[in-house]
Order: sequence, then C-alpha cells, then structure tokens
Amino acid sequence: MRQEVERVHWILAKHMIHRPNHRNWAHLRPIFVGGPDLPVFKWNRGEPNRLAVANDGLHFNVVALLPHPSPAILPSGIQNRLWGLQSRLKVPLDQHFRDRSEFYLNDRLARIHVTPVSYGTMVDYTLKAFKHGRLDEDSILVLN
Repeated sequence: MRQEVERVHWILAKHMIHRPNHRNWAHLRPIFVGGPDLPVFKWNRGEPNRLAVANDGLHFNVVALLPHPSPAILPSGIQNRLWGLQSRLKVPLDQHFRDRSEFYLNDRLARIHVTPVSYGTMVDYTLKAFKHGRLDEDSILVLN
C-alpha cells in the first residue's frame, strides 16, 4: 500500500510541476503526510464489496499539502515571469483525481477519495492508528 501512495505522489508531482526533482521547483512539490488505517470490525455493513475487502480492509489516509491551483489568466511564460514559478495544476485536487483517474487507479488501487480539510476533520483521523498506539512512528509516511 505504501508503494501505491508513493506512486500517486510521484504522478501528482509530475502533473503539478515540470521537473519535480529540480531544486527550483521544490517549493511546488506536493507534501503527503499520512499512515495506514487498520481495518476494524463494523456491524450492519451488509454484503462486503470490492472496496471493503481490498487489501483485507487496509487503507491509507493522507493529508496532502499543495499550492493553490494557479489560474490561467495569462500564458504560463508571462505568469511565471510576473509571479514566479507556478504549479501546472489548474483545478482543485478532488477534481484533478476525478478527471485523471486513469493515471492513478490500477488493480492494486481501487479508489482515491479526496475531501477538503477543515477544522476537526481529517487531520486527526489520518493518524488515528498511531494515536491509539496500534502503529509506531516508522509507519508514518512523509513525502515531499
């Protein structure tokens, strides 16, 4: 699962910036912070489906930190001269994953669910297995 998260991070970085490994673009690379979420027994869930039993219920929660999508007001060369280097991502992340799912989803990754982070939501939930002592600090993944 960790390899799939790293693969998604790399593909997203390539969609956002021209040269993800170059130091001049480092400030525009996406940052992922997250960890695995271990399955727990749930009552009254009905029939299991493909999403519920993939990887025996193991899934990964990630908080993604990205620069704001840059509006396409002017041609990119002029915008870069005026405002500095800009991300090539022109839409919010959830729309990008919906529009470009064919680049990210495969037989080992069935779904990517994106929601905006607001106070008291995903940030605490992302590392809940670590918070409850079910994982150690080596299980936390930080990608930049």
